[in-house]
Amino acid sequence: MQRQASRDLGETLDLPALEGLVKGVVGLHRVPVRLLGEDGRVLLSAAGPDGAPGCGCVDGAALQPGPTPLRCCTGADYLGVLVPGGRLLLGPLPAEGLDASAVLQLLRGMVMALGGERHERLLSSHASARMLERNRELEARNRTLEQMYARLRDLDRMKSTFLATMSHELRTPLTAVIGYAEMLGTGLAGELTHEQKDYVGIIREKGDTLLQLISSVLDIGMIQAGRVRMGLAPFSVADLMRGALTSLKPQAQKKGVQLELRAPAPDFQASVDRVKLKQVLVNLLGNAVKFTPVGGRVTFSCMPPSGDGPLEVEACRLVVEDTGPGIPAEHQGRIFEAFYQADGSRTREHGGVGIGLAVVKGYVEAHGGRVELWSQPGQGCRFTVHLPLHPRQPAEPKAGEDV
Repeated sequence: MQRQASRDLGETLDLPALEGLVKGVVGLHRVPVRLLGEDGRVLLSAAGPDGAPGCGCVDGAALQPGPTPLRCCTGADYLGVLVPGGRLLLGPLPAEGLDASAVLQLLRGMVMALGGERHERLLSSHASARMLERNRELEARNRTLEQMYARLRDLDRMKSTFLATMSHELRTPLTAVIGYAEMLGTGLAGELTHEQKDYVGIIREKGDTLLQLISSVLDIGMIQAGRVRMGLAPFSVADLMRGALTSLKPQAQKKGVQLELRAPAPDFQASVDRVKLKQVLVNLLGNAVKFTPVGGRVTFSCMPPSGDGPLEVEACRLVVEDTGPGIPAEHQGRIFEAFYQADGSRTREHGGVGIGLAVVKGYVEAHGGRVELWSQPGQGCRFTVHLPLHPRQPAEPKAGEDV
């Protein structure tokens, strides 16, 4: 649209009247003048004292606002000024006796008075129309994006519901498999040979591993769907820490990793959801043992209550620290995302699908707490759980909501 308006500059100008005025300027100041359209067409040309209109090599030059001269092929200097939809050229410039900028402004005033202002308004109207058209296009794109975003949210909810449902359906028969394996192992169906007991033991071990994975998928599905229900009650922090550490002892002993516990006094209590907090501690300790090399050490400690931490309420700090390889800085910002794996090769070596830390973050935040990571490559990791001693009881789900 703007190019079409630019080609109409000659139609909006009163060229005969302008030509007469320009010739007067040329005769007075003895310099050639040219008026070009934006496409480079010569709309008006007035020759200088020698009868020549000036060199054509500068006609199509890209002029910038300002007094910078243009040098043509003959070595002569020309001065240019922009007008709506075109440009004015003045020159060759004499060495003295001429205020070229003043002459150009005089000529520009003539152009504007004899049609340039109408052309400027025409350009402005075309620009406004184009802007309105672009705004309509942007609004249409925004509506499309909003529809796509709504669809993605629906798909995400469907995914979370599917994960929760399938995890529940898979866990039910798997629990039966593990139960029957346990009964076989105790000899309820008859004595087993040593080799048969080994096979049954493998079934139980792998079944427990699969059950833990399915439970983690169910946990993350409920966290993402916002359907976590908390049952807060006072519990001994030391007992929770010992219980979590005890469940990891066989894994640590098998791998040759030393576990060190620094528990608080037995009567030190916090109001927590015992099952969910134990899952948090088991996940953190399990990660630490998994990635700590043979002969390494995992330290599990509880710092005294303090009101100076990030929660701004009285809280204790549960710290799990290891001597593993650490986490590179570029991965630390995403380490708590579901299914994110900082190192795919190490994850395949040690197992896991990247759910454990997402569950940790979800359950800690459900307690009103916060989990932080410090790590340096080659210096291990330190996970700190800031846990309020008396968190607010979360709202109960409304009638009909899934829990």
